[in-house]
Amino acid sequence: MSNFSLDLQRWFNRSEEKGERQVAKIIVQAFQGVKSKTPVDTGAARGNWNISSGEIDKSINTEATERTNENEVNEAPKAATAAVRIGADVYIANSLPYIRRLEYGHSDQSEAMVRRTVAELKQKYKA
Repeated sequence: MSNFSLDLQRWFNRSEEKGERQVAKIIVQAFQGVKSKTPVDTGAARGNWNISSGEIDKSINTEATERTNENEVNEAPKAATAAVRIGADVYIANSLPYIRRLEYGHSDQSEAMVRRTVAELKQKYKA
């Protein structure tokens, strides 16, 4: 391979890594935005947001509390980085049966966790 080809390959690899880091950063912002806007009673709703790639993570953490939420927010960058591959679908999901009701106003504390976070990110990134 010529030096030119090697240089192009290095450039491509660096560009792809930068793109993945930027996407991971946005995913973390989305994850943290949704979690922070989720109302807290027992902490279960806030503690059951998941980041995954390829397919939706439908797992439910029955032991989620406000304390586990703090740990998960700190782990979000690792999960997002692991989930991101250029061209792959990435999901932020919550499989609790009542999460939709919380999104659409069931709680007096907050509503529209996902819709508000998406609107904020669209505004921030002019999407």
